[in-house]
Amino acid sequence: MINGILKNGISKTIKKGEKMKNIKLIILAFIASMVLVGCPGCNEVVPQGYVGMVKTVGGLTGEVLQPGHHPCWSRDKLLLVEMQEVYKSEDLSILCADDLNFKFTIQARCRPKRDTKTINKLLNDKGAAMETFNENVNVNVLKFQHLYSTYVQKPMIEIARGVVTKYETTQIRDAREKIKKAIVEQLTKATENSPMEITEIVLSNFDYPDEIENAMKKKKEREIAIETEKKEQAIKLLKADNRLKIAQKNKIVRAAEAEAEAAYMRIIGNNINQKFLTLKKIEADMTLYENVGKGDKVIMDGSKAAMMINTGTLK
Repeated sequence: MINGILKNGISKTIKKGEKMKNIKLIILAFIASMVLVGCPGCNEVVPQGYVGMVKTVGGLTGEVLQPGHHPCWSRDKLLLVEMQEVYKSEDLSILCADDLNFKFTIQARCRPKRDTKTINKLLNDKGAAMETFNENVNVNVLKFQHLYSTYVQKPMIEIARGVVTKYETTQIRDAREKIKKAIVEQLTKATENSPMEITEIVLSNFDYPDEIENAMKKKKEREIAIETEKKEQAIKLLKADNRLKIAQKNKIVRAAEAEAEAAYMRIIGNNINQKFLTLKKIEADMTLYENVGKGDKVIMDGSKAAMMINTGTLK
């Protein structure tokens, strides 16, 4: 009987313990479901082209999150920074030193700095500029355009205006590289302690006033005419120089030929005698006889010989 009572008591105790365990499991499941309901964004995404940082009730965590999935619990928010690197253009019209308006386009290739200190400072200072990201109230974003207009656009325009306005419009074309260098140096210095960095500056679409365009066109035409005249003169001078050289060469040749002829005649004059004349006569006679053809007649007069051609053969 005692054993029965003990068994019955133990059985009731076990059942009571199992019941309490089940109740605890139910409570835990309820709490977990309430947490999930109260924090629908417990797993947020940092998209490509952005970095993020979690903001808790106590402030920023200080950890820069790269693109991917990241936990975000309870009342935490995920803050994003758009990390583009793009060209931004500004069309400017600037009054130059000669009181003429000069128009051109300045382009800056820029991007936010990526170090943790800069991102942390941006998200602390720019809370008012944050926007809801894709209608997700648990994710806010600081857009690139806001960073550009705050830290780059205004100083870039002011610096470009300050540099260019010192020149006359006629000087700008030749001073283009000098102007660009001055703008780059000053803008780099102006953004040195900002969260943005400049990677390239481009100046383009130079639009000069009509007065300057016409003056530059006429100047170019004069330069072309002068250059053409110089080339024509060079050709004429070259031709004249060549003629002079040829004439000088011909003069030398004629002088040499005349000198040779004179020397020859002196030699002949010094050596002409009766024997020489007799030798020449014999040579002439030999030439004559070698050319006598059939039917030709030769008439001798004792001192000279002449070849007579038989006219009967010429028919």
